[in-house]
Amino acid sequence: MTERLWVGRVFVRSGCGGNHTGVVLDECGAPADLAAALGFPDTAFVQEHAGRSVTVRTFSPYEELAQCLQTTLAAPVALGAADSETWRVRHPAGALDVQVERATDGWLCWARDTDAAGEPMRVGDLPGWLSAADVYRVPQGRSRLYARVSDVAELPVFSSAEVLAVCRAHDCTAVVFFAETAAETVRTRVFTTSLGGREDVATGGAAAGVGVLLARARRTGRIDVIQGSEEPAGQGHLLLSLDSERHVGGRVLPLLTGRTAAWGPD
Repeated sequence: MTERLWVGRVFVRSGCGGNHTGVVLDECGAPADLAAALGFPDTAFVQEHAGRSVTVRTFSPYEELAQCLQTTLAAPVALGAADSETWRVRHPAGALDVQVERATDGWLCWARDTDAAGEPMRVGDLPGWLSAADVYRVPQGRSRLYARVSDVAELPVFSSAEVLAVCRAHDCTAVVFFAETAAETVRTRVFTTSLGGREDVATGGAAAGVGVLLARARRTGRIDVIQGSEEPAGQGHLLLSLDSERHVGGRVLPLLTGRTAAWGPD
Protein backbone atom coordinates (compact mmCIF):
# COMPACT_ATOMS: atom_id res chain seq x y z
CA MET A 1 0.00 0.00 0.00
CA THR A 2 1.00 3.65 -0.34
CA GLU A 3 0.35 6.61 1.96
CA ARG A 4 0.33 10.36 1.46
CA LEU A 5 3.54 11.79 2.89
CA TRP A 6 4.68 15.33 3.73
CA VAL A 7 8.42 15.92 4.19
CA GLY A 8 10.09 19.03 5.60
CA ARG A 9 12.91 20.24 7.80
CA VAL A 10 12.22 21.51 11.30
CA PHE A 11 14.43 23.87 13.33
CA VAL A 12 16.10 25.47 10.30
CA ARG A 13 17.68 28.91 10.01
CA SER A 14 17.86 30.70 6.65
CA GLY A 15 17.02 27.40 4.98
CA CYS A 16 20.04 25.66 6.53
CA GLY A 17 20.32 22.84 9.06
CA GLY A 18 17.42 21.35 10.98
CA ASN A 19 16.04 17.82 11.01
CA HIS A 20 14.26 16.06 8.19
CA THR A 21 10.76 15.22 9.39
CA GLY A 22 7.95 13.17 7.90
CA VAL A 23 4.20 13.40 8.44
CA VAL A 24 2.18 10.46 7.11
CA LEU A 25 -1.32 11.75 6.37
CA ASP A 26 -3.11 8.44 5.77
CA GLU A 27 -3.79 5.47 8.02
CA CYS A 28 -0.78 3.17 8.23
CA GLY A 29 -0.95 -0.36 9.54
CA ALA A 30 2.77 -0.64 10.38
CA PRO A 31 4.03 2.79 11.43
CA ALA A 32 7.19 1.54 13.14
CA ASP A 33 8.24 -0.32 10.00
CA LEU A 34 7.52 2.64 7.72
CA ALA A 35 9.38 5.05 10.02
CA ALA A 36 12.39 2.74 9.95
CA ALA A 37 12.19 2.51 6.14
CA LEU A 38 11.98 6.30 5.75
CA GLY A 39 14.91 6.80 8.14
CA PHE A 40 13.96 10.32 9.27
CA PRO A 41 14.83 11.17 12.88
CA ASP A 42 11.09 11.60 13.54
CA THR A 43 7.99 10.66 11.54
CA ALA A 44 4.46 11.51 12.67
CA PHE A 45 1.45 9.38 11.75
CA VAL A 46 -1.87 11.19 11.78
CA GLN A 47 -4.48 9.26 13.77
CA GLU A 48 -7.33 11.80 13.84
CA HIS A 49 -7.76 15.23 12.27
CA ALA A 50 -10.71 17.59 12.66
CA GLY A 51 -10.41 21.32 12.02
CA ARG A 52 -7.38 22.64 13.89
CA SER A 53 -7.00 19.60 16.11
CA VAL A 54 -4.85 16.58 15.24
CA THR A 55 -3.79 13.44 17.08
CA VAL A 56 -0.51 11.82 16.02
CA ARG A 57 1.87 9.04 16.95
CA THR A 58 5.58 9.66 16.34
CA PHE A 59 8.26 7.07 15.59
CA SER A 60 12.00 7.31 15.15
CA PRO A 61 13.74 4.52 13.23
CA TYR A 62 14.22 2.80 16.63
CA GLU A 63 11.22 3.47 18.87
CA GLU A 64 7.90 5.22 19.42
CA LEU A 65 8.10 8.62 21.14
CA ALA A 66 5.44 9.47 23.72
CA GLN A 67 5.93 13.15 22.94
CA CYS A 68 7.81 14.93 20.13
CA LEU A 69 8.04 18.69 19.68
CA GLN A 70 9.58 18.32 16.24
CA THR A 71 6.53 16.61 14.77
CA THR A 72 4.23 18.74 16.94
CA LEU A 73 5.47 21.82 15.08
CA ALA A 74 5.47 20.08 11.69
CA ALA A 75 1.99 18.55 11.79
CA PRO A 76 -0.08 21.77 11.43
CA VAL A 77 2.07 22.90 8.49
CA ALA A 78 1.74 19.50 6.83
CA LEU A 79 -2.05 19.67 7.23
CA GLY A 80 -2.37 23.10 5.61
CA ALA A 81 -2.36 25.52 8.55
CA ALA A 82 -2.88 29.19 7.70
CA ASP A 83 -1.01 32.21 9.04
CA SER A 84 -1.75 33.14 12.68
CA GLU A 85 -3.73 29.98 13.43
CA THR A 86 -3.49 28.06 16.70
CA TRP A 87 -3.64 24.27 16.49
CA ARG A 88 -3.89 21.59 19.16
CA VAL A 89 -1.57 18.64 18.57
CA ARG A 90 -2.03 15.56 20.73
CA HIS A 91 0.54 12.83 21.40
CA PRO A 92 0.09 9.85 23.76
CA ALA A 93 1.80 11.87 26.54
CA GLY A 94 -0.52 14.87 26.17
CA ALA A 95 -1.56 17.81 24.01
CA LEU A 96 0.26 21.03 23.07
CA ASP A 97 -1.10 24.21 21.51
CA VAL A 98 0.91 25.40 18.50
CA GLN A 99 0.87 28.96 17.14
CA VAL A 100 1.67 29.06 13.42
CA GLU A 101 3.09 32.16 11.71
CA ARG A 102 4.09 32.66 8.06
CA ALA A 103 7.80 33.54 7.74
CA THR A 104 10.10 34.43 4.85
CA ASP A 105 11.81 31.05 5.07
CA GLY A 106 8.84 28.78 5.72
CA TRP A 107 6.80 28.84 8.92
CA LEU A 108 7.61 29.93 12.46
CA CYS A 109 5.83 27.73 14.99
CA TRP A 110 5.67 28.04 18.78
CA ALA A 111 4.41 25.54 21.35
CA ARG A 112 3.70 26.33 25.00
CA ASP A 113 5.81 23.97 27.09
CA THR A 114 3.65 22.09 29.56
CA ASP A 115 5.76 18.95 29.39
CA ALA A 116 7.88 19.13 32.58
CA ALA A 117 6.27 16.86 35.17
CA GLY A 118 8.32 17.72 38.25
CA GLU A 119 11.37 19.44 39.67
CA PRO A 120 14.83 18.77 38.21
CA MET A 121 16.95 16.55 40.44
CA ARG A 122 20.73 16.52 40.78
CA VAL A 123 22.16 13.17 39.65
CA GLY A 124 25.15 11.36 41.10
CA ASP A 125 26.51 7.85 40.61
CA LEU A 126 27.47 8.56 36.99
CA PRO A 127 30.03 6.92 34.71
CA GLY A 128 33.42 8.57 34.34
CA TRP A 129 32.61 10.36 31.09
CA LEU A 130 29.82 12.28 32.89
CA SER A 131 31.30 12.58 36.37
CA ALA A 132 32.97 15.97 35.76
CA ALA A 133 29.72 17.65 34.68
CA ASP A 134 26.92 19.19 36.72
CA VAL A 135 24.09 16.79 35.80
CA TYR A 136 20.35 17.07 36.41
CA ARG A 137 17.48 14.78 35.46
CA VAL A 138 14.48 16.78 34.22
CA PRO A 139 11.18 14.85 34.36
CA GLN A 140 9.41 15.18 31.00
CA GLY A 141 7.24 13.08 28.71
CA ARG A 142 10.66 11.88 27.55
CA SER A 143 12.87 12.58 30.58
CA ARG A 144 16.53 13.43 29.93
CA LEU A 145 19.84 13.95 31.71
CA TYR A 146 21.17 17.51 31.35
CA ALA A 147 24.92 18.02 31.77
CA ARG A 148 26.12 21.60 32.11
CA VAL A 149 29.60 22.00 30.57
CA SER A 150 31.84 24.93 29.70
CA ASP A 151 32.13 24.10 25.99
CA VAL A 152 30.08 21.57 24.00
CA ALA A 153 32.84 21.44 21.38
CA GLU A 154 35.09 19.64 23.90
CA LEU A 155 33.09 16.67 25.13
CA PRO A 156 34.50 13.55 26.78
CA VAL A 157 34.89 10.39 24.73
CA PHE A 158 31.99 7.94 24.96
CA SER A 159 30.10 5.48 22.78
CA SER A 160 26.46 5.17 21.78
CA ALA A 161 26.30 2.00 23.89
CA GLU A 162 27.38 4.02 26.94
CA VAL A 163 24.66 6.58 26.24
CA LEU A 164 22.05 3.81 26.11
CA ALA A 165 23.40 2.29 29.34
CA VAL A 166 23.26 5.51 31.36
CA CYS A 167 19.78 6.24 30.02
CA ARG A 168 18.60 2.80 31.14
CA ALA A 169 20.18 3.30 34.56
CA HIS A 170 18.39 6.62 35.10
CA ASP A 171 15.12 5.88 33.27
CA CYS A 172 15.59 8.59 30.67
CA THR A 173 15.86 8.97 26.91
CA ALA A 174 18.85 11.22 26.20
CA VAL A 175 21.99 12.88 27.47
CA VAL A 176 21.96 16.63 26.79
CA PHE A 177 25.18 18.63 27.07
CA PHE A 178 24.61 22.38 27.25
CA ALA A 179 26.68 25.54 27.68
CA GLU A 180 25.62 29.18 27.90
CA THR A 181 27.83 30.85 25.29
CA ALA A 182 26.32 34.35 25.38
CA ALA A 183 23.59 36.29 27.14
CA GLU A 184 20.94 35.09 24.68
CA THR A 185 22.52 31.93 23.23
CA VAL A 186 22.88 28.35 24.47
CA ARG A 187 24.79 25.58 22.68
CA THR A 188 23.63 22.00 23.06
CA ARG A 189 24.52 18.53 21.86
CA VAL A 190 22.04 15.71 22.34
CA PHE A 191 22.62 11.95 22.28
CA THR A 192 19.34 10.05 22.29
CA THR A 193 17.87 6.58 22.57
CA SER A 194 15.57 7.41 19.64
CA LEU A 195 18.64 7.25 17.37
CA GLY A 196 20.29 4.29 19.07
CA GLY A 197 22.44 6.50 21.34
CA ARG A 198 23.76 8.62 18.47
CA GLU A 199 23.70 12.39 18.19
CA ASP A 200 20.57 14.25 17.08
CA VAL A 201 20.69 17.47 15.06
CA ALA A 202 17.65 19.09 16.69
CA THR A 203 15.56 18.05 19.69
CA GLY A 204 12.69 20.26 20.78
CA GLY A 205 12.14 18.46 24.08
CA ALA A 206 15.83 18.87 24.96
CA ALA A 207 15.59 22.62 24.36
CA ALA A 208 12.48 22.66 26.54
CA GLY A 209 14.39 20.96 29.37
CA VAL A 210 17.20 23.51 29.09
CA GLY A 211 14.46 26.14 29.38
CA VAL A 212 13.29 24.56 32.63
CA LEU A 213 16.80 24.80 34.11
CA LEU A 214 17.33 28.37 32.87
CA ALA A 215 13.95 29.48 34.23
CA ARG A 216 14.91 28.07 37.65
CA ALA A 217 17.98 30.32 37.46
CA ARG A 218 15.60 33.26 36.77
CA ARG A 219 16.58 33.67 33.12
CA THR A 220 13.92 35.43 31.05
CA GLY A 221 13.40 36.61 27.51
CA ARG A 222 14.14 35.00 24.16
CA ILE A 223 17.06 32.59 23.90
CA ASP A 224 18.52 30.98 20.78
CA VAL A 225 19.45 27.32 21.22
CA ILE A 226 21.98 26.05 18.67
CA GLN A 227 22.22 22.27 18.71
CA GLY A 228 24.69 19.95 17.04
CA SER A 229 28.20 20.04 15.66
CA GLU A 230 30.21 23.10 14.66
CA GLU A 231 29.15 22.69 11.01
CA PRO A 232 26.10 24.91 10.21
CA ALA A 233 24.57 22.22 7.98
CA GLY A 234 24.62 19.86 10.96
CA GLN A 235 22.93 22.21 13.41
CA GLY A 236 19.40 22.73 14.61
CA HIS A 237 18.21 26.23 15.50
CA LEU A 238 15.63 26.24 18.27
CA LEU A 239 14.00 29.12 20.11
CA LEU A 240 13.04 29.56 23.75
CA SER A 241 10.81 32.24 25.22
CA LEU A 242 11.00 32.39 29.02
CA ASP A 243 8.54 34.64 30.82
CA SER A 244 5.50 33.77 32.94
CA GLU A 245 5.17 30.79 30.59
CA ARG A 246 7.77 28.80 28.65
CA HIS A 247 7.50 28.44 24.89
CA VAL A 248 9.64 26.43 22.47
CA GLY A 249 9.72 27.34 18.80
CA GLY A 250 11.39 26.80 15.50
CA ARG A 251 11.13 27.33 11.77
CA VAL A 252 9.51 24.67 9.60
CA LEU A 253 10.54 24.45 5.95
CA PRO A 254 8.24 22.31 3.73
CA LEU A 255 10.14 20.33 1.11
CA LEU A 256 7.72 18.03 -0.70
CA THR A 257 4.49 16.11 -0.61
CA GLY A 258 3.79 12.85 -2.38
CA ARG A 259 3.10 9.21 -1.72
CA THR A 260 5.23 6.42 -0.37
CA ALA A 261 6.18 3.69 -2.81
CA ALA A 262 4.61 0.30 -2.36
CA TRP A 263 6.45 -1.19 0.57
CA GLY A 264 6.05 -3.66 3.38
CA PRO A 265 8.07 -5.43 6.08
CA ASP A 266 9.95 -8.50 4.85
